[in-house]
Amino acid sequence: MPKISGFELMEILKTDPQFEKAPIIIISNLGQESDVLKGQSLGAIEYFVKAQVSIEELVEQVKRFLK
Repeated sequence: MPKISGFELMEILKTDPQFEKAPIIIISNLGQESDVLKGQSLGAIEYFVKAQVSIEELVEQVKRFLK
């Protein structure tokens, strides 16, 4: 994202009543444990590292959350 990070966007969304309960799934190249923990602490329901997940697996996992 050109202007703010995804983590910053999550912090903004948490303060907006329209989005405070919206489920967030992170798909990132950042795969360090500290990044995953930060995403989870900001409310992400799942964190996928792009290099560690296939497109097929990602689609199946997202479908699971949409049910």
